[in-house]
Amino acid sequence: MNNPLLGKIGIVSFIVLLLCVLVNLNMFGSMQEIGVIKYDFTQIHSQYDFDIGKIDHWCVGGGNKCACPDPLHPTPSLHKEWFNAVEGHKQMISRNNKVDVVFLGQTITEALNGRINGNDRSDSPYFGKVKHVFEKSFSGPDAVKTYLEEDSSVKAIAMGLAGDSASNVLWRLMNGELPEGFNPPIWWLVLGMEDIGRYGCSEEITIMGVLRIVEEIKKKRPDAKIVVNSLLPMIKMRMREVEDEEEFVDAERANGKGPKERHHRKRTGADAFVGEVKVDGERMLKEDNQQIINESEKITKATKDGDKKKKRKRDKTRKKYEKAVKKDKFNPVMKDVMKFKKKRNHPEKIPMWAAVHQINTELHNFCKRTKHVTFFDSTSIFAEQRDGGDYVLLTDLISPRGHPTTKGFKAWLAAAKKQAEEWKKKVDDAAANLEWELNNYQDYGYSDEDQAGDIDKGRGENSAEANTKDVVEVKTEDAAEVTTDDEAEIKTEDAAEVKSVNVAEVESEIAAKGETEGPNKDSEGKK
Repeated sequence: MNNPLLGKIGIVSFIVLLLCVLVNLNMFGSMQEIGVIKYDFTQIHSQYDFDIGKIDHWCVGGGNKCACPDPLHPTPSLHKEWFNAVEGHKQMISRNNKVDVVFLGQTITEALNGRINGNDRSDSPYFGKVKHVFEKSFSGPDAVKTYLEEDSSVKAIAMGLAGDSASNVLWRLMNGELPEGFNPPIWWLVLGMEDIGRYGCSEEITIMGVLRIVEEIKKKRPDAKIVVNSLLPMIKMRMREVEDEEEFVDAERANGKGPKERHHRKRTGADAFVGEVKVDGERMLKEDNQQIINESEKITKATKDGDKKKKRKRDKTRKKYEKAVKKDKFNPVMKDVMKFKKKRNHPEKIPMWAAVHQINTELHNFCKRTKHVTFFDSTSIFAEQRDGGDYVLLTDLISPRGHPTTKGFKAWLAAAKKQAEEWKKKVDDAAANLEWELNNYQDYGYSDEDQAGDIDKGRGENSAEANTKDVVEVKTEDAAEVTTDDEAEIKTEDAAEVKSVNVAEVESEIAAKGETEGPNKDSEGKK
């Protein structure tokens, strides 16, 4: 039975059903809140005040399905290179035990040393310049030898590892990066960008991770000044798959419209080893080259397939990342939106600035009510605010993913240096004043020993000047309390000092006075 009406009804029903399926799969996206912080951080006074169970949501943009780790649980990164880098930090501490500032953080902080994942990349134009800028701004003891002519009064070291979450940094502090005897007056924390930008942690989780590290340093270094650097401006998520120097492709740009030409890395592993064998064959033959070649062939054969797969995956990820970088806008506007349409499998569409701005506001409020903790807002370095409105990201200083350019690093470190010098001067002045007070005063007066010494000295100088007038004044003031016994005691104590008092005259006066009063008392009794 061919009924056109039934056919139309069937088509409409199919379309409605399809739309329902797409909505359930979140293909069109759903409205989500951003920048929402419901956790009460005003009650945080120690590491024991955190309650992870009261977190509203785990992931930025809502939901609990993301790679965000627990910020309260110290966790190492299970990579050999990571542990080697941590050991390198310990050696750095032993060589630079008397620094003024420690920059503690994640990817950006490690870049200050010209390194990524513990590997030295200072031979590349980008990382070499970043390292040079840091050493010029905060010359540590090792760097002074190279940049002695531009030596700074503030010495600093940087301890950061690429891709670290707050839980990784916490583990590092509890396992060697905060040793006994290492007491820099200033700890500069550059945290949070990886937690929210790479792992997708919510605003509350990111704040909790930063504050947990603050409390750990406060517990072990209660007199140190802790500087919480604001999260740098960002409007896009970072790619978890890109954790090497590839991550900074978006910062290696001159005009913000595309990546610069990058230097190819040298071959490593078995391929490089085989290449050396081929190039230096004559030397190999003298050193039993046949055995070395056989071993290298075994290694190459065993890893060839795996290496090819990893290389294809890495190349695919790099191309995807560079393609996304080329689409970055020049000086984009960062809007403080409260809601956005969240699309499935498109985390890069999350308006990150709204979340970052709220995190910075909460961190600032915490620092204002916490002793020895200061907030350093670097937003104005990397962005300009329109007249009381939205911010504009300056892409010649920072990428949309929060990676500073070399020019951005220079501007940020210059501002940090100026502030650190002011704080260091206050610390030095306070230490000098305290030392002077300990040597000369106690509670803004002479110490007990000094007082005793001054009294003895005064007695020795003035003993020859003590005369009868002093004794008479004492008697006049205390006439109501001084009795014959008291006078006798005074005379006995001061006999060695007072030479001119006529004791006989005083005694005769007292005796005459007693004889006069005696008969009166007797006559009164008879009456």
